Amino acid sequence: QKLLVLDPSQRMDAASALEHPWLASKVREPHAGPHLGGDVLVALKQYMKQSKLQRLLLHLLAQELGPEEAKEMRELFLRIDSDERGTIRLDDLKAAMMRQRQTVKGGFMSLRRLTSPSLSPGSKKNRGAG
Repeated sequence: QKLLVLDPSQRMDAASALEHPWLASKVREPHAGPHLGGDVLVALKQYMKQSKLQRLLLHLLAQELGPEEAKEMRELFLRIDSDERGTIRLDDLKAAMMRQRQTVKGGFMSLRRLTSPSLSPGSKKNRGAG
């Protein structure tokens, strides 16, 4: 309250403000650094144990994915991670791909038709004139 006084002669000076108990309790020692919880430190240690490629991919995902995309990616990861270990094993990936085989195959074929001149709707080969 004493810092909000309009009259400078009645207002608390900066040195007194820094000694005020309320402000002193909020100020950290300069050498103390930021306070990080234990879970943050564990996550940082795990991150540093990852390969350079894994860290690069995580960095890329963090930069490029929006919140909704990140949520979808997390949900997909959790569906594929069958044993809930936080990693996707090759067997998990194969099983997920088999479950989605028809969708992926259909999507790939559609993409192939769209991008291949010989299979596009207006091509001579597709009209039987090839």
